[in-house]
Amino acid sequence: MDIQAFNILDTLKVFLKSKNFKNFTPVQDKTIPLLLKEKSVLVKAPTGSGKTFSFLLPIITNIDFNLDKTQYIIFVPTRELGIQIKKEITKINEFLDQELKTQLLIGGSEKNEEMKKYGKSHIIVATPSRITEIHKLKPTSLSEVKGIIIDEVDMVVDFGSFEELFDFYQKNLKKTISVSIFSATLNQEIKKMVSKTFTNIFTEVNVNLEKPITNYYIKTDDRSKFLVLEKLLNSDFINPYLAIIFVNKNDEVYKVFKFLEKEGFINVAFFNKELSQRERKRLLKNLNNDKIVYLVTTDLMARGIDLLNITHVINFDLPFDNNYYMHRIGRTNRSFNKQGQIYSLVNEKELQKLHNIADKNKINLVKKRV
Repeated sequence: MDIQAFNILDTLKVFLKSKNFKNFTPVQDKTIPLLLKEKSVLVKAPTGSGKTFSFLLPIITNIDFNLDKTQYIIFVPTRELGIQIKKEITKINEFLDQELKTQLLIGGSEKNEEMKKYGKSHIIVATPSRITEIHKLKPTSLSEVKGIIIDEVDMVVDFGSFEELFDFYQKNLKKTISVSIFSATLNQEIKKMVSKTFTNIFTEVNVNLEKPITNYYIKTDDRSKFLVLEKLLNSDFINPYLAIIFVNKNDEVYKVFKFLEKEGFINVAFFNKELSQRERKRLLKNLNNDKIVYLVTTDLMARGIDLLNITHVINFDLPFDNNYYMHRIGRTNRSFNKQGQIYSLVNEKELQKLHNIADKNKINLVKKRV
């Protein structure tokens, strides 16, 4: 739908035009009108489908800029995702007639400075643990909060932060506010948890992948997996602009990275828990400046990375949780107007698991040899 269709701020429309943004995505079409009316929503949409603007555009429109109090809280599971959302708000702020005050509470900053600003910004972007910590140090009225956003709720649950988030909500926020929940996957267990936890009446929004993505699999065994990966990356049929190579365990990330370096691949990087905050920032800067071709990481670390130029996803390991396969798929196909490609390295046992994922999500699998 055309960006003129909804009653968002005119300055936001100017911002969207500056990004050559002509039409809303399906998830934005369905979600923005609901959030403009401050309805509670439960949104399932693939990674890269435009979920962030689905909630940023309507909540910024609903902000009372004359009131220097917090009116929306965006809960995020990781600091990287928090930084990404804050960055988008900063870009939008350049086009607004009045300053949109935003506070990022994700840890790693000076607590005294965070406490000084706490409760005085229009929007807070926070991890559940950090906002809980700051609120205990400086109890502040949040009576003007109109709504909360829970982004990547399945990851909040995975990290064990959902109970802490709800505890904060119960103790500090009015129960009449809207609750908007977003994720690329929403299984029945999470839906039940949400319905039992919140008394809100949720409108469900479901959006599926629009563009076809080619899903290849390569049969191998565990002993040959590194060799197969090398052959794949050296083959004629793969020429990535940016490829993410997924492994399941944090300590395996560095092993795959060092292997690729040893085999002479350039523009290779890794992202795991051992990276310092400074190293993470440098990595994200290099990714945004197109200086990396191969990134080795895990699902949990990659969920904080929001990039438009990922052309290939390589499953060195299939994810432990089948739902994460769809998160991985959604990372491709976001630019260049061409199909993304997925390659999975699987043994005989994993092949059955991959077929189960494909059947459930109506994915076409193609066998590939290297």
